[in-house]
Amino acid sequence: MCYTYDVLVEQVLHYADFIAADGLLAIFFFVIGLDLMDELKNGDLRDAKHATLPAIAAFGGVIAPAVLYFALIHFNGLQLYESGWAIPTATDVAFSLAVLQIFKKKVKKGTHLFLLVLAVVDDIIGILIIAVAFSSNVNPFALLIEVGLLIAWALLVRQEKVIIPLAVIVAVGAWTAMFLANIHPTIAGVCLGIMVPAQRSAKLKKGLAITWSEFFTPICNRVVVPVFAVTAIITSIYELISAFSLPDHKIDPGVYHLPIIVAVALIVGKPLGILTFTWIAHHLTPLKLFHGLKTRDLFGVSCLGGIGFTVSFLVASLSFSDPLVVAFCRIGVVIGSVLSALIGFGIIKFTTRKC
Repeated sequence: MCYTYDVLVEQVLHYADFIAADGLLAIFFFVIGLDLMDELKNGDLRDAKHATLPAIAAFGGVIAPAVLYFALIHFNGLQLYESGWAIPTATDVAFSLAVLQIFKKKVKKGTHLFLLVLAVVDDIIGILIIAVAFSSNVNPFALLIEVGLLIAWALLVRQEKVIIPLAVIVAVGAWTAMFLANIHPTIAGVCLGIMVPAQRSAKLKKGLAITWSEFFTPICNRVVVPVFAVTAIITSIYELISAFSLPDHKIDPGVYHLPIIVAVALIVGKPLGILTFTWIAHHLTPLKLFHGLKTRDLFGVSCLGGIGFTVSFLVASLSFSDPLVVAFCRIGVVIGSVLSALIGFGIIKFTTRKC
């Protein structure tokens, strides 16, 4: 009876994790796609001189943590876990901007914009990593159906009046086709989002992209992200309890290093990569930081880049098949993200104390 109960709990958590990570997060990525299109059309990303340097910094914030993770893994002889290199490369847009928002009136003009562009580009890179590194044995027939559904979606959302029920059916179909194509279905969310028109018209003061973003963002912040985070944490705790409660279950001692390695990669790798690439682009190229910002003004912001959470949790589950390894990696993400937030908060508060 106990065995049956354990199996039932495991199955429930498995399906809950699937619904949250593969289903609900598609809405999160859909909103990212919507915001990206609005920024490209109406926001600061439409000006290449504003977007280029933070975009370069974002690449640094992806490369450095991955290299640091890889180096620490090999230094400790843990090559078995090198496939988790992408876990510390993500920056959580919502959480990082939420911390910076506390100092909105005190930080220099342009700081918020720098972090916004950096986080958006970081998410785009993360999406590409998921699409390329964690998709295999692509089903060409399902992919062909996906293309057809995306074309139908693009035509549908460009109608003067969008038929919402039909849009929902096409969106669900696109998600299903992406899943059957063996590509992570959250990519469908991004594809759908970037196809929504963002241009304004005489009748519309706001484009459809930003209108839908304003509708779905509260849902993401209040439902999608919390449900995903809670599900991921509960699943991880259950896997840890299960592993340690079975005396005959052999645990590789190397797995205990993963939380520290992931946390260090986020706490150290993120700001190191962001600041290094920013300094190089600022001093060795014609590119300049806007609004009179200096590299030293970005110490605190670069630390906030180490807040991973959502995408890092997702990448952890995609990197390893062993739930216990995923659990340890997620612990590292939590530790690294919380400490990054605290360090970034402390630095920004110290540097703005006289304002």
